[in-house]
Amino acid sequence: MITKFQDGFITKTKLNELVGGINALDSMTTSETIYVGVGQTYATLSSALDYAKNKKPNRDYKIEIIIKSGTIVSEQLIYENADFGHVIISSEDVEVNVDVSGFTIAKVGPFKPFFYLNNGNCPLINTILKGNDVFENSFTKYLSIGFVLNNSYLKINDSKGVYNFGQGVHANMSKIIAYGCNIKNIAVGMRCNNSDIIINGSNFSDFRLEGLVFQSCTIDMSSVNINSIYSNTIGCSASNCMLHGENIVCNASYGFIVGYGGTYYIGGVGITGNSKMGIVLTSGGIVNANQTVCTLSQTANTITANGIIFK
Repeated sequence: MITKFQDGFITKTKLNELVGGINALDSMTTSETIYVGVGQTYATLSSALDYAKNKKPNRDYKIEIIIKSGTIVSEQLIYENADFGHVIISSEDVEVNVDVSGFTIAKVGPFKPFFYLNNGNCPLINTILKGNDVFENSFTKYLSIGFVLNNSYLKINDSKGVYNFGQGVHANMSKIIAYGCNIKNIAVGMRCNNSDIIINGSNFSDFRLEGLVFQSCTIDMSSVNINSIYSNTIGCSASNCMLHGENIVCNASYGFIVGYGGTYYIGGVGITGNSKMGIVLTSGGIVNANQTVCTLSQTANTITANGIIFK
């Protein structure tokens, strides 16, 4: 691994080490397509990614990794300081089966990610990653997570996504762009801290506990579908966030629980099936709920200790 700094300052030795590391990368001169599976040059997804990681990124060229039909991925992908911005993960099948039962490396408490990245760019996800975590009493046996990001970037293509993991995405100080993605059959769909999130048109369904959890984030989530068939669920909880969502469809015991500062535009929302409450504002904040039909935790257009809900 290249060490960039020493005691907070870059040195000539460290600079030369850094430059040498960059020059050691193979320059890309064309786009490539490589395959993963039995009988292929790359039998595992990790070996294909390791090959791509050693290519110097070029905005004009991409490496598309295509997972062959019937291939089951059973490895954890753990990376530090890696740039996969020139890489696309696709598949011949609509879904790629991911066997999480043998995962051993935990990165968020006891939870074990399929793809972990600290300080880097994830590959573009151009497939559906389908885990096999088992639900026991509304929680998951193997404690798996699709993606864990720290100070990193992730993009998921339209209609692609993550199914059947314990959690979908866990992000800290990261950016996620996922227009029209699908995160389904999961305990918690997305949990993000101090991150920028764009999930317009995405679908979070069949979650067992919470669809979306945000803290100190900026979120654009218009036309999102949040749906749970289970009891005692929360569609979206957010604290100290700037959240903008129009035309959201949300079906959960609690639709939105927001507050602790922040501003929340939850307008034109179809919040249905809320056995307990549609929008709950707590501990200060501003909610704009124009044209939203649901139960509110306080009288609209009235300032309280918990803030104000405009309607």
